[in-house]
Parts: sequence; C-alpha cells; structure tokens
Amino acid sequence: KSKLNRPRLLATVDSFFLGSQQGVNADGVPIYKPDPARLFKALTPAEFAGIASSNQSDDRAWTHNFSATANGEVLQLPAGPLRAAVLAEVGSQGFENKADPRLGQGLF
Repeated sequence: KSKLNRPRLLATVDSFFLGSQQGVNADGVPIYKPDPARLFKALTPAEFAGIASSNQSDDRAWTHNFSATANGEVLQLPAGPLRAAVLAEVGSQGFENKADPRLGQGLF
C-alpha cells in the first residue's frame, strides 16, 4: 500500500508570474510580457496558496498464492518402487491506482 501526497504547481502559475499570453511566435511558443517586480518579490502565503496545491494518490498491489505438494511411493514393482509427485498452485495478483481526480481536470 502506498499513499502519496505530492506538492504541485497549479496551471495558473504561468499567468501569475508571466502575465497574460501576448500571442505565439513562429514556432508556436507562447509569448508573455512578465512584470519584473512580480518575478523577484517574496510570495505571501495567500499568493502561494493560489498557485500551489498537492495531489494525493492511494495505490495498492497484492499477490495471493497457495501451493500444495505431495510425493512418495505409490506402489512396489519388481524393479523397485514407483514414485510420484503432485504439485498444485493457485494464485491471484492485482493492483489498484486511485489517482487524484483533479489530475484529469487540468488543475495542475
């Protein structure tokens, strides 16, 4: 079992630091005009909470196995004993990955 709480920046982080998108260049790369004062000042707790969050995942994996063996002499023959061995195994395995539903909503 694995529980993970991972800090992540929200999708709003670009607009927070870079301002609104001004367009794209010839290669399709977004163009911004950031405010230098925004880039070099300390964030308040409220500002940080507006651009960062954490996502949680709850994962588990399992394996269940049962094995039984038997061996021994079955009967006596003129040339010696007849021996046999039997083996039976049953098992199952699986995993479950419960990702944070916000990951698919474009929040991060």
